[in-house]
Amino acid sequence: MSTAMSPLGRPIACTIVALLIGGCGGGSTSQSSGAGAAPTGTPTPTVVLYPCPGPALPPVPVGNFDLGNPPGPGIFDLTKLTGSTVGFTAETVLSRMNYSYGFAVADYDCDARPDISFFDSYTTRVIDRSPPGVIGYMRWGAPSLEPIVANDAFPELQRGGYILFERQVAIDVNGDKLPDIVGVVNSHGAVAAYINPGIRGVKWTRRYLSFATPGALNIAAADIDGDGDKDIVVAMRNQPDTDPNPAVRGLVWLQNPGTADDHWVQRAIGPSDDLTTLRSLVVADMNADGKLDVVTTNNETGDLAIFLGDGGLTWRRISAPVLAIHGHYGIAVDLNKDGRSEILQPVYQGIKLFWLDAATDTISSQTIADFASEAEQIVVTEVDAADIDLDGKMDVVFTIGSLSTSPTDPRRGGVYWLKQTDQGWEANLIEAGTASYVAVRAVDIDGDGDADIVADSEYNLHAVTIWINHTR
Repeated sequence: MSTAMSPLGRPIACTIVALLIGGCGGGSTSQSSGAGAAPTGTPTPTVVLYPCPGPALPPVPVGNFDLGNPPGPGIFDLTKLTGSTVGFTAETVLSRMNYSYGFAVADYDCDARPDISFFDSYTTRVIDRSPPGVIGYMRWGAPSLEPIVANDAFPELQRGGYILFERQVAIDVNGDKLPDIVGVVNSHGAVAAYINPGIRGVKWTRRYLSFATPGALNIAAADIDGDGDKDIVVAMRNQPDTDPNPAVRGLVWLQNPGTADDHWVQRAIGPSDDLTTLRSLVVADMNADGKLDVVTTNNETGDLAIFLGDGGLTWRRISAPVLAIHGHYGIAVDLNKDGRSEILQPVYQGIKLFWLDAATDTISSQTIADFASEAEQIVVTEVDAADIDLDGKMDVVFTIGSLSTSPTDPRRGGVYWLKQTDQGWEANLIEAGTASYVAVRAVDIDGDGDADIVADSEYNLHAVTIWINHTR
């Protein structure tokens, strides 16, 4: 729902409450219980409206990068790593969920502290939970944990078995200056938003942005048409277990109407319907022309494709084989601050950096790290960039997952970081175990000026975890 704003930039209701009770601050909820269900014994939250808009979140230190920096010595055997040159302390936000895949970090309550949104999806392969549906959670920066969505089964979209809300981003959908949550309803071929109500203790309402994205797997937010608001890019793949239609796949973008209640128009990005198994999805300016481009990888072929845009109307595709099979989610980095982005991308058994030579329409690369083969196929699932040890150099954080034939089989996964040195790269272990990690972000959770790590794991732990960096 939309929240009316006062001339002071606060929700009107917040101004009224401030006059009655003398202020507008953050609410209070219980700490995480670590259990898969909603926390028990949670007191009724105080309904307090957010002091929005608040100051910006503190930046994460990124550091400098030497484009000619060689890879680490030989091939890193991740199973031989025993520790990290930086100390971390783990905080479990929530574990033992039914199925967890993806999260978003934003200042949802405008208090200048990062909050974490995530969802416990539903699949009978793990736990036959009753009633079925997705449960949404918010880990407030206070910190506290609050359920914000209760067992949403998407009743308007009939589909059996799975009920999945997975990869997500935070953008303002209804123009009230509050971040909302937009994500892929992976099980139902839809894109949905959960609208920030502006107060604690009130469930977030759902709104569909698209019903026509079968196999939707990944999502990105960016101002594609240059009109000042964020649009949504969606990557779709063949996914017979939730949608038997193999004809619809590839990339689309949803155009933000700029008003609270208007329809989001779905537009094609292509040609992309030959990309059957999309994973990575990055929106960035790859050729420094001032217009956003879309970069994706196809896990079936291992190709990386760059779609050069002109404001969302037409697209020109440049592709190259980069061996991205079993390499998932990359990010954009502008290493030399020239307005042209590079892509830090997981590939088969490693991590590489890619960039576009706009003069020749060719894609170049630099190896960051190669990893040794293990008994079970490992997957580099996501990467992020930050100066972990505050030495002025950009480091790389990444997660490892693995493939298995059963959700009950032991899996291989972990969280790692690569330290950049003058001689190359050094690998460090943060956490390793039998859970398959699927997402990672470097963010200053505790506000002390260094980069902490947030990661999400699926089978068999299904948890969101924070590792607090002790550099400071």
